[in-house]
Amino acid sequence: MSHDQVRRYGLIGAGRMGQEHIRSLAFVEGAELVAVAEPNDRPMNRTFETLRNSPFRPAIYSEWREMIAAAQLDAVILATPSFEHHDMLVELMTSDLAILVEGPLCSNLKQAQNIVKLAEAREALTHVGLAYRYMPPVARFLERLHAGEAGTPRMLTIREHRGPSTPLTDAPVGGTFVEICSHFFDLMRTALKDEPVRIYASAGRDAPSPDETFDKAAPDILDNAMVIIDFSKARAHISTFACSQKGLSSAKIFLRLGRPGSWRFRFRLASLPIRRVMGLALSEKRLGLRRIF
Repeated sequence: MSHDQVRRYGLIGAGRMGQEHIRSLAFVEGAELVAVAEPNDRPMNRTFETLRNSPFRPAIYSEWREMIAAAQLDAVILATPSFEHHDMLVELMTSDLAILVEGPLCSNLKQAQNIVKLAEAREALTHVGLAYRYMPPVARFLERLHAGEAGTPRMLTIREHRGPSTPLTDAPVGGTFVEICSHFFDLMRTALKDEPVRIYASAGRDAPSPDETFDKAAPDILDNAMVIIDFSKARAHISTFACSQKGLSSAKIFLRLGRPGSWRFRFRLASLPIRRVMGLALSEKRLGLRRIF
């Protein structure tokens, strides 16, 4: 892209992920963040600090429809909570704007299917931000895997433990499986280049302490689970716990060689601050990418 081909971006939602998109846009040649829409003062105050450390000086709006009407955008990034995505996307998709919506796409299957149908009917780009596959350590891992460096993948295991979930209910966000594990299910499909044929799952509600409440009700989130997925040529497994005291995301993949034995690739997504993982192509040594016989 030449320097005169500037793309004007608008951002809806200035929370944690909105701030990450601001940092990431600074690495995109020709991208100019010209507008941010956020109705709440608390996340916006944090975003002002992020903007001060960025090359962007966008106009600030408290209402996203006003931003869309006034800012003369080429593209919009939707980084609001996932339970708000559906209704906002239905309106945004009537425009000719390119849309990047932060994953997960929606909080339930029916809403997601409706958005897919609308996206297929429009000419402008609609992209879901399942960003784990683009993180430099994961991208390098996939590159080596798909180059055949370790043979044919037969088993993939992902372990994902992190801090307590907020909110402590399945209702708004779809629960642990939807809000976070959607990224790992996408990583499984991307790594194996295959689609599921059978799924088995077991989950529990074990970590919330008795005095925790959400809207004066007891927590109902399924905070831990094990899922086994049969693909047509391989098997995948995920172990997730949403209320561990120390957040850690790691992934291991076991690959069949042309002889007895296997290779194990291991990377830890939480070993570096996300803004550095998203923005910089670091060395394999720094990324913690290992090969073990």
